Amino acid sequence: MRPFDDLELRESGTDTSWTLRYPPDLRTALRQGPGAWQMAVLLAIRHGIRDPDELTDMAFFMHFPELGGQKVPAGHPRMATFRSAWTRLRTEIRGLLGSGPAPSGSTTGPPARFASIRRVWMHSNTITLAGSSSSAQARQQLCQMAPTDVVIGVNPPSWAREAGNRDLAFRAYSSARQSSRLMDALDEVKSCGAAIHFMTWLTPRRRWCDGLVDTLFDLCARSGARSILLDAEETWTKVKPETGSHEGFARKIFGPMISGRPCAIGVTHIVARSLFPKIAPLIGVCDYHLPQAYSRGSPGKLQREAVSVWRDPNKPFVMGLSAIKGRVSTSDMWTDLRQTDALGIGEVYYWSFGHLRTRESRGRAEVVRRASDLARANRPGLPPPQLSHIPWPLF
Repeated sequence: MRPFDDLELRESGTDTSWTLRYPPDLRTALRQGPGAWQMAVLLAIRHGIRDPDELTDMAFFMHFPELGGQKVPAGHPRMATFRSAWTRLRTEIRGLLGSGPAPSGSTTGPPARFASIRRVWMHSNTITLAGSSSSAQARQQLCQMAPTDVVIGVNPPSWAREAGNRDLAFRAYSSARQSSRLMDALDEVKSCGAAIHFMTWLTPRRRWCDGLVDTLFDLCARSGARSILLDAEETWTKVKPETGSHEGFARKIFGPMISGRPCAIGVTHIVARSLFPKIAPLIGVCDYHLPQAYSRGSPGKLQREAVSVWRDPNKPFVMGLSAIKGRVSTSDMWTDLRQTDALGIGEVYYWSFGHLRTRESRGRAEVVRRASDLARANRPGLPPPQLSHIPWPLF
């Protein structure tokens, strides 16, 4: 029992409170008093805190704020009361932890319901959906999977890498240009109940970003898209910025470019701690972020790491998951979903539709379809969560 043994916490009631270690919204909840302890614990679980002792400490100090987060002195006249309260709270909190989806590895099939997930995104591109002779069939297949959101890529990474190395202008597929064919394709996808996002590769060059902003914000507004997603992989991390640092480019150049624009902006990136200095400033100027927690032999692990390392409590968070043959099995896909749901994440993104269209991928495509059904059944009728301060849809 840590409040009575070796717990070392600061005084409460000020900015040096024992709650200071937690995100701002959780700190606020912890100050609400004993009547709100369950709400605070559930919020902590959504932030990825699942240690029953730590959660019990939170609830305990909410019940006894006069302790100021300090361990109970030996010989305290109310010691028996405190011990009894801590034990009772711990029992209840273990029940809260066990009421949601099972932890990673406990089961392999689909759950009966999701506790948190209510949106399932699918990645594709404009060539597949609007730029080829098989696009009509592709849209039909996509609708059968029933994702709540469809992310549509407008260019390949090779163009962004070249633009970064040679300082070239922004470039998009010809199928991404505004046309009746593209708009009709988007309308068909939306008629299947999916919201639209556009994705582009990002490089830290002013010329590329100027074209990106001019092209995609207009497309976003005209199509009523939910957001623009920036892919900040090697095209961002391995290109030297004009400012000398990725932080300087994100805050001094790119941030002002996108500030106040009428479309939410997200950033997707691989889950690697070493990239934090290059990616975190970009997350700071965007509205939401999407770490690519693609399992490779350890289902559930990268989802936990994505939350513990990358989650910003002040930014909406979407979990990137994989559906690629040879990297993830159907069993692993369900484990990843269960872990994500247990972490309190409400939206997941799948890479990618192209990998799910083959006969050999029917099983993985079925996982996405069933996950979409579970997500749609979770709090039906509610609008999509906001990805920024800008209301959605635009029109």
